[in-house]
Amino acid sequence: MRKAIACLLTAILIMLVSALAPLSAKDGIDNGLITLSSSSSSVQETVDMLVSNIEEKGATVMAVVDHGSNAANNDLELRPTQLIIFGNPKAGTKLMQNSQTTAIDLPQKLLVWEDADGFTHVSYNSVPYLVNRHGLTGPQEILQATTGALANFAGSVAMAEPETMPETGTASSLRTLWFALALIGFGAVAVLLLAFRKRSMLYISALLLIGATGALLLTQISSVNAQADKGLIVNVSPYSVEETVERLQGEITARNLNIMLTIDHAANAAKVDQELRPTQLLIFGNPKAGTPLMQSNQTIGIDLPQKMLVWEESDGRVFVAYNDPAYLGQRHNITDKDTLLGNIAGALDAIATDATAK
Repeated sequence: MRKAIACLLTAILIMLVSALAPLSAKDGIDNGLITLSSSSSSVQETVDMLVSNIEEKGATVMAVVDHGSNAANNDLELRPTQLIIFGNPKAGTKLMQNSQTTAIDLPQKLLVWEDADGFTHVSYNSVPYLVNRHGLTGPQEILQATTGALANFAGSVAMAEPETMPETGTASSLRTLWFALALIGFGAVAVLLLAFRKRSMLYISALLLIGATGALLLTQISSVNAQADKGLIVNVSPYSVEETVERLQGEITARNLNIMLTIDHAANAAKVDQELRPTQLLIFGNPKAGTPLMQSNQTIGIDLPQKMLVWEESDGRVFVAYNDPAYLGQRHNITDKDTLLGNIAGALDAIATDATAK
């Protein structure tokens, strides 16, 4: 009888390991991207159609970044990859009023890219991704409108339904089921321990199960915390938003990086009769650093060029935030560029630190 129960404990332990093992990027972590296959065989044709559709709907195309051409200009190879940056201050301002860090992911973006088989795709950030990343609570009508607008733009050039949607949580649900079953068994074990208090094989097996469960729970909690990370590195600035931006521009150009756009979200809000505390976004980069990342996975092109957000809080404090390169590497499952990601992280840290030093 005791041997049978010991075997049962072992089976429960195996179930717990399966239930609590950290999810891989392939079977459960949601990278927040929605990707559709384009009806056109050309990246350029798809970009042209998207730009036309966006402008017809009254949104503003602020830039089209040709990652492929930028790579070629630096003697690097990259399959056709272009990023459309566009937006509408009437909608975007409402989101930034709710959470200012949303400004690092605004204006909206559509990434058009050609895969290794020659097929063209369109990728964009899902609204739930933005909601979770920035803690957005509304306005719900704006979130719904943004969801519909992005789907309509991408869908206008799509040949089929989205081929990769944000994970629905099937893998996670199965793990939850296993975990629930394991906990039921664990409860039974606790009852049995009251009956068998001697240091028998059953007793030892139960103690091992308890210890393993605790360790696995800590591992799972750590994994959840890591996934909940917003991927933003934030520095405090002793200067005003305007002066901080000027200092950042100086540090960026001093390192021979190209500033592509400086977006004054607050000024854009004022143009549509809305209020927003000082908020500015710098978009800059270096194809020699960004191209190798896109060679590993083109979807990281939606997060390139680099960005630095400067904003003022309600209490007057000023902050600088930028995307953690390690977070972007995880988001896009880039596993072969750790050294490069580390170098980029160091450069961004130096820029932000020097710009905010007294």
